[in-house]
Amino acid sequence: GKPVKLEKIASIASSLGALQVCDGVLKMALNHPAGTYSVLVSDKEAMEGCMLLLNEHRILCEPACGAAVAACRKLGKSMSIDSKRQEELTVVIIVCGGGNISYDLLRYYLHSVGL
Repeated sequence: GKPVKLEKIASIASSLGALQVCDGVLKMALNHPAGTYSVLVSDKEAMEGCMLLLNEHRILCEPACGAAVAACRKLGKSMSIDSKRQEELTVVIIVCGGGNISYDLLRYYLHSVGL
C-alpha cells in the first residue's frame, strides 16, 4: 500500500499514465467502501477496446479509453458474480473520444500490436 514511481510510460495509452500516484489518491482508493481492483491490460487489449467502441458504437477513441473498456471486460470475465448481483451492478466508463487519435494513428497502433 504505498506509491511506486515508474521510470517511464511505455504504453501506447500514454495519456492514461502517471509516473506516480499521489498519496491522497492512493489512500482514497485503499479505503473506498466498495473496494478497488487493479487490472493490467496490454496495448493489444487496449486497441481491442478501441475497436469494440468503433465497431459497436461508432466511437473513435484513443488507446487510453480503449484500455478502460478492456479493463472492465477483463475484470468482468474474472469475477464470479451471480446473476442477481450482476443486475444490481452499474458500471460507468467515461468515453473520452478522439482527442489523441486519427485514422492514420489508429491504423499504426493496430499494426503495432498485431491487429
